Amino acid sequence: MYEARLRLEDGTVFYPDFTFLHPRTRELIYWEHNGKMHDIDYVDRAIGKIISYELNGVYRGDKLIVTYESADFSLNQEWVEILIGEFLM
Repeated sequence: MYEARLRLEDGTVFYPDFTFLHPRTRELIYWEHNGKMHDIDYVDRAIGKIISYELNGVYRGDKLIVTYESADFSLNQEWVEILIGEFLM
């Protein structure tokens, strides 16, 4: 799902970029793509958002996938395919 509503344990509401139902475990996996890492204000919000996820038990490498890009560094398609294979297959 694209930008499905997620309420964290502390009541914070996010709309992750993508929400997936893992085909084997049936657990929800969230994917946040931080696409403007060249913008310092955006970076601060992105870091705060990831910290909120983790303080509420949604950890990177478990139920949270996080990718990044900036004006100088584009998202690596090979890395995306690795993440899909690792977390969603």
